[in-house]
Amino acid sequence: MIDCDRENDVLLAFCHNGSVMTTFMNSFLAAFAEDARQKRRRLIEYHDAPGPYIHDNRARVAKYFLEHTDYQWLWFVDNDIKFPSDSLYRLLDAAEENGIYILGAAYWNQYGDKPPYLTWLSFSTEGIRALAALPENPYPMPVTAVGMGCTLIHRDALQAVANFQHEHYPDDTWDTFGSDLLRFDDGTSHRMGEDVTFCVRARRHGFETYGLPTLLVEHFKPIFCPHGQTAWADALHDPLDAGGEVNGAHNGHEVKPIPAP
Repeated sequence: MIDCDRENDVLLAFCHNGSVMTTFMNSFLAAFAEDARQKRRRLIEYHDAPGPYIHDNRARVAKYFLEHTDYQWLWFVDNDIKFPSDSLYRLLDAAEENGIYILGAAYWNQYGDKPPYLTWLSFSTEGIRALAALPENPYPMPVTAVGMGCTLIHRDALQAVANFQHEHYPDDTWDTFGSDLLRFDDGTSHRMGEDVTFCVRARRHGFETYGLPTLLVEHFKPIFCPHGQTAWADALHDPLDAGGEVNGAHNGHEVKPIPAP
């Protein structure tokens, strides 16, 4: 349950490969400075997870959050993101006002020569769809999944996912952020990113994911990603049938895709 009266209840977390961008660190420091100006402070600690595998890094962050803190919110911010200093409080205000447990900022992504798209995804009977434009509606928008570049997650959602994984897959070390496989009716399959995997896992426990159209952050991922097509990027833009099942092998588990609202 969301407690709107708590203080010092947010952990800021980021993953990296040993180095971080200056633009990110400027945003990072500005976020703590903004928090220090608040009468009721929320941002209490930061935690970083270095390593080459993003799903493992995020899972370790979630494990630390759940097992070594009693904080209410986990705020993921990626080190290739530049974000406004008041981003946390804009996310908190929207989440608490609307009873939202997973809420992400908007930012653009692009692979190779494909059109840019928002990192908000909707699964439906027509396939996987990434939003190609920022919605004009200023209110939180229900989606199937968001990127974790600037996303606020409530403890209850993380705990529900972790509990289910522990019960059904006790040997899985990626119990929150894994890499499930999306398998289509035509026999093809695509490996989902850890962010999409978490949102799909959380949704099966009743925790919907939302995007906040009024919070747009800058994403510098193309600097680090080689240009060229990838299977997952192709899946975002091609009209594939998503009527099959999410069925993983190693570190991936069966989840029925639920059409976006």
